[in-house]
Amino acid sequence: FTSIYVACKVEENYICAEDLTKNHKQNPGVVLNNEVNLVHQLKYDFICHTPYRALQGMIDDLANTSASAETPIFQELKNTAQ
Repeated sequence: FTSIYVACKVEENYICAEDLTKNHKQNPGVVLNNEVNLVHQLKYDFICHTPYRALQGMIDDLANTSASAETPIFQELKNTAQ
């Protein structure tokens, strides 16, 4: 049940451990205790690094230091990043 629980989390289809185990007479505490070990053994990382924070910082820097901050192209870039 732990692998099913982790798979649901990874696929963003969360189901609580109690609901997952209640019809099968399993202890949800066992599922939760084994979750960390399973993820560690699979060497899985839940963190997904994206460039959006760096992009927003670059846009802010450009807006503060550039006269082109008022151009339509810059405004479109800024709106797309948000």
